[in-house]
Amino acid sequence: MKDRSDFRNFVFVSLLAWMTGLAFPEAKDRLELGDGGVLSGQLEGISSDGKILWKHPGAEAPIQFQSSGISQIVFSGPVGRPNDSFVNSLIRFVNGDVIHAKLLSLSDEQVELDTWFAGRLGAPRGSLASLTFLEGNGRVLYEGPMKQDHWTAGAMPMRWQVSEGTLTATNSGYIARDFILPKRVKVEFHAKWTGPFAILMGLFCEDIQSFNVRNGYRFSIGANSTSLQRMELGQPTKYLGQLRYTEDPLGEEASFEFRCDRGTGLIHMIVDGKVLQTFEDPVGVPGRGNAISFYWQRAGAPLEITGFRISEWNGVMEDLRQDDMDGGHRKIRLVNKDSFEGEVMEIRDEQARLKTPFLEFEVPIRRISHLEFVPSVTNLTGFENGQVRAWFENRGSLSLAVEDFKSDRVVGTNPNLGRIRLNPEWMDRLQFNPMNESPGDEGRLPEIDDPDWPEE
Repeated sequence: MKDRSDFRNFVFVSLLAWMTGLAFPEAKDRLELGDGGVLSGQLEGISSDGKILWKHPGAEAPIQFQSSGISQIVFSGPVGRPNDSFVNSLIRFVNGDVIHAKLLSLSDEQVELDTWFAGRLGAPRGSLASLTFLEGNGRVLYEGPMKQDHWTAGAMPMRWQVSEGTLTATNSGYIARDFILPKRVKVEFHAKWTGPFAILMGLFCEDIQSFNVRNGYRFSIGANSTSLQRMELGQPTKYLGQLRYTEDPLGEEASFEFRCDRGTGLIHMIVDGKVLQTFEDPVGVPGRGNAISFYWQRAGAPLEITGFRISEWNGVMEDLRQDDMDGGHRKIRLVNKDSFEGEVMEIRDEQARLKTPFLEFEVPIRRISHLEFVPSVTNLTGFENGQVRAWFENRGSLSLAVEDFKSDRVVGTNPNLGRIRLNPEWMDRLQFNPMNESPGDEGRLPEIDDPDWPEE
C-alpha cells in the first residue's frame, strides 16, 4: 500500500459508518487480498508497475495496493460474451491459457486465429498444447470450477473449498450448482481421494438447498459398486440398478464421465474411459432440474475434484473404444472416434495434412475432433513477473502483462498472442497471484443414513 495512513483512514471511515448506521452505496466489485481479506468497491486502474487503485465507498480517495498483495479482483457486473457461432475450436496453450476462437491456419511455425476478443491473432506453434474442434463434437458449456462461481452448500454449512479448477472436500459435506443442461449432455470430472471412497452425486436436481435429491437422480458411488436411484417428490424412491466392480475396485483416483439422454432415459457411466454401466429410466427424467450436486461421505478423508466439464453430447459412444498404442499418447482423434499417434503438418483452407509413422494424408478439418501437441499443460496459477490472468465467464482465460487499465480498456501483452486490447466488461475476474487456499472449517457433518447405499 502507498501509505499506511490511507489504510488507517479507510478503516476509520468504515468503522464510523458502521457505528452511525450510515449505508454506503452498493459496491459492485470485490478485491480479495492474499491474506484472506476482502474489500468491496471498484477497480479504478492498474499501472504498468503493478500499482492497483481501488475505490471504496468509505474512502475519500482511491486506495493504492501493490499487486503482490492481491489474489484476485472479482467483477460482479454482467459479463459480455461472444456469439457461439463465431468460434469453432478450443485452444489450450502450454502456459495454461485457454481460449475459444476460430482456427484459420496452422503451419510448422505459426497458428492463425480469429478471436472474439481481438480479431485476427497469431501465435507460435510451439506455444500450443492442444486444439479441440467444437463443431460436431459438442460445445463446452461449462469448464471449471472457478472460485466463487455460484457453487453453494444450500442450507448446509459449507465444507468444500472452491478454487481455480478444483473442488476440495476435507470433511464430509455437500456442494451443488445450477447449470443449463441440454437434452443430451456429457458430464466429466477427475476425482482423487484418500481412504474409502463414498460419494453421492445428484443429477438433474430441481433443488440445490438439500443433499436429499428432489426430482432428479442420485448416484451412490463407492469403491466397489455404484447404484442409481430415481428421486421424485410424492413417490417412493425407484431403484434403477446396481453395478458391482469388486474384481477391479477403485483405487485412490479415477476419471468419471456420465453421458445422459433425457429423451431416451439412458445414462452411461464411464470410469477411466471404460463404460461400466448403462442405466435406463423408461419413465424419463423426473422434473426439469438442471443442478448437479456432490455429497462426500467420508469425514476426515480429503477428496479433490478437478477437470469438471459439461458439454453437449451427440449420442455417440464409439469414441470409448480402447486403442492399443505404443506409449499410450493419443495425438489425433477424428470425429468417427479413430485415435492414433501422428503429427499435424499443416491446416489451410479447411484441410489438414496429417503424418503418421506409416503414411501422410489429407482430411477435411470437419472430420477432426482433437489434436494434441504436448502431453500436458502447465498449471493454471503459474505467472511470470508482472502478469495477471483475465478470466472470461465460461470462456477460458488469458495471461497479460498489463500496460494500461481504464474503465473502457485493458491493454497488455500476452506471451503467446502478443499485444492485446480487451474490454473490461468481458472479464469475470482478474487473478494476480497463485491462490493459497486457507483450510476450511473442519467441523463434521453427520453421515447420511442411506438405505440404498450399495454394500461394499
